[in-house]
Amino acid sequence: MPKVILDTSIEALADIVASHLRESKRPSLVLPGGSSPVVLIRALGQKTLPWSDLTITTTDERRVPENHEHNNLGQVKRLLGNVEARFVSLQDENPAFDGTFTVTVMGMGEDGHFASLFPDDEWEEKTGDILSAKAPVEPKDRLSLTLDRLLQTEHLYLLVNSGTKLELCEAVMNGEKSNLPIAKLFQRSQDKLQIYVLK
Repeated sequence: MPKVILDTSIEALADIVASHLRESKRPSLVLPGGSSPVVLIRALGQKTLPWSDLTITTTDERRVPENHEHNNLGQVKRLLGNVEARFVSLQDENPAFDGTFTVTVMGMGEDGHFASLFPDDEWEEKTGDILSAKAPVEPKDRLSLTLDRLLQTEHLYLLVNSGTKLELCEAVMNGEKSNLPIAKLFQRSQDKLQIYVLK
């Protein structure tokens, strides 16, 4: 089961992520879209990191242009500021990832989805690095890293920023709601996953 870390400040988590990236010989960072990681990404942009050696991509992507307000990689770039990292879009024709990711940060929805792996979608049987997905809300056309690829990371974090989401995580850890995507994540990740409940 994942480890739950309660009442973490964004600054503390940013320091942890930054430390992992500094220690890695081939640092890579996978970040989510949406509102949950906004403050974390801004905080990372203020850190001294090996930017020129760092590869950054996203857990999932909406099929919209990078300058669109709902594009995840575009949001990451804007929030980080003018950094000299290598950015890889899931919409690239042949997005190239080098081995195991250093750090993967994920958000989750109140319906139990993470990345763009939604309830009642046929994503569990998909293999490879990236799959096409359909979201219940616009923009509906998505791309997502597969669960297998998300788990190929040294450090795996899930951000929880509301009581409702924490209650859902607790229910899953108590053996309930086993059909939800987040339950599959908990089962497959074993003790690699750490859940950070943000202040």
